[in-house]
Amino acid sequence: MTEPCSCNSPGYCIRHLQQKNPEQWITCLGKIGIRRQLDVESGWSSVPDKSIFQEIKNKLDGAVKKSIPININDVHIAILGHNYEQMNNIEDRSYLKKYILKDLQLNQWGFLQSESFSESRAFFCDDLFPNNAEYVGVVTGSWNSKFNNSKIDDFHNWENTSILAGNKNVVLCAHSLGGIDSSGAWNRFKYKEEIKKRLCEITGINDPKYFYNGIWSNQIICRKKIYDEYCLFLKSKIHQLLDELHNHLESPYDDFSNRKFGYIIELVTWMWFASQSNLLVITNAKLKPEWYS
Repeated sequence: MTEPCSCNSPGYCIRHLQQKNPEQWITCLGKIGIRRQLDVESGWSSVPDKSIFQEIKNKLDGAVKKSIPININDVHIAILGHNYEQMNNIEDRSYLKKYILKDLQLNQWGFLQSESFSESRAFFCDDLFPNNAEYVGVVTGSWNSKFNNSKIDDFHNWENTSILAGNKNVVLCAHSLGGIDSSGAWNRFKYKEEIKKRLCEITGINDPKYFYNGIWSNQIICRKKIYDEYCLFLKSKIHQLLDELHNHLESPYDDFSNRKFGYIIELVTWMWFASQSNLLVITNAKLKPEWYS
């Protein structure tokens, strides 16, 4: 194990970029970005093929070299909340727009306008972003309360925005640590293995490696073309998801029914983005440990 470094930025110190063994990255103190994701995941014995870490590192190294300043006027991020009080600590920015979830106009998808679908309702709102938007995002109204760093109203200063601007295949998310089996959504279900089996059958995503590098909690910022592609996929599967999984949605948690379909869509989001081999998912925030306590 190497000596700890003194990284203050999102894990891009030259020494760690040059190291070829992902196990050595764990000493890097840069806590934002995909380096931290790799540090944590590289120690997981449950991951069947650790070569996936080297593949991601290679993608990231190439993407960093293409970085260019982002035009913030091309960015449109939807802040999704249950009420405006939830979003009070997010400052107004030209690239941010706050929405109350129950007021989203879902048109033909109106039957999904329910608290049980939580923030995932936004994927079915066709008027959320301008058609000519270059970069779009959907994030929780609790972002600044939920994460320790990279405040959403400071997006224009994020280091990773330059990677987003310079690469057509980059997706920024909040956090993505460990595998799908450790996600908050996954652990809410009583019949986990049956749900995993059905999700694989319905989505057609069944390679085990796709359960290890996804996006938690539907926090997504990317080019609109990528976002639209995912929304189309989700819309094509939503009826089957509801029909086939409805009888398996039981949980030992009292608050489960409040967002049970939202949890299902969180898992689908994870699987779809992880299965897109052309995409590079980069984490940008660290979850506050007390958030779920």
